[in-house]
Amino acid sequence: PEWGVRMIGTGGQLTAEYTLKHTLNIIFLKRTYSQSFDNFIHTFHQTFNYIDSFKTAISYEEFLRLCIDRFRRHLDTIKSINRDTFQFYYRCIESIDDQSKVTISPLANELFLKRIKSNPIIYLKQVIVERMTPHDGHTYSFEGFVSQVFSGWEKFKSFLDELDQDDEIVSIVIEFYNRIEQHKFVDVYVKGDLLERIKKLKSI
Repeated sequence: PEWGVRMIGTGGQLTAEYTLKHTLNIIFLKRTYSQSFDNFIHTFHQTFNYIDSFKTAISYEEFLRLCIDRFRRHLDTIKSINRDTFQFYYRCIESIDDQSKVTISPLANELFLKRIKSNPIIYLKQVIVERMTPHDGHTYSFEGFVSQVFSGWEKFKSFLDELDQDDEIVSIVIEFYNRIEQHKFVDVYVKGDLLERIKKLKSI
């Protein structure tokens, strides 16, 4: 049977484990475009990760496939890149190591990169982010998974170099890249003309 769960009883009665798996499977694989529902199942899964009986009900691999499926359907629904795009992408976590480093699924990176290449300017308008909360008005970094999406900083720079160098947004991001590269891509304190250009980036 589905999930490889044992059957008990002469009449084929399902085990409690199978019933739980089946119920959760219906919930998590429900097809919907509702952001509220997506938030619900994400929170629910985070909760049952701490409950042994739930962890055996739906494996993390199954949940990851679900997250990728929802990310793919989001990309099929819109042709741009917005805040929700990043949120769906962030949920496609393949692993977290002992130092809390998050690794995103290679398939999710592939899907996101394809969308970025079709909407590079929209992506670049969102790729420079405030480093701290509350923000000090000066410290910025790149969005946390740029190097994973592009498989390294050098490939991200190559991507930038292939774009129209006269475009104002491309110019801002390249200038910021050159600054933050000197700080090993952690964060950089920005002032002067570059600061003013970054501040108006999203409104261009």
